[in-house]
Amino acid sequence: AALRKEKADSLLQAASQSTKFRIVGHTADIQALTRFMKSLEQSPFIRNVQLARSELVMTEGGKEVTEFVLEAESEHPGPGIIQTVPLSLTSE
Repeated sequence: AALRKEKADSLLQAASQSTKFRIVGHTADIQALTRFMKSLEQSPFIRNVQLARSELVMTEGGKEVTEFVLEAESEHPGPGIIQTVPLSLTSE
């Protein structure tokens, strides 16, 4: 039982740690990028969204777009955010 509790505590601790990640993309509309960043920030699973880099590039079709790199961190939301429901198996 003690080993099981230790494993559960270890999993909870790992789940509460954040993971840094990057999103690389292209946009023809810089305002869409701003809306996308705000949308990410509103997620209970993501925090610290930052624009790491942006520059104008040409696509293969000759269209000028903004290439961007966003950096952010995953976040473990509080217990009030996630609802859990019991599951049961039934055989038919």
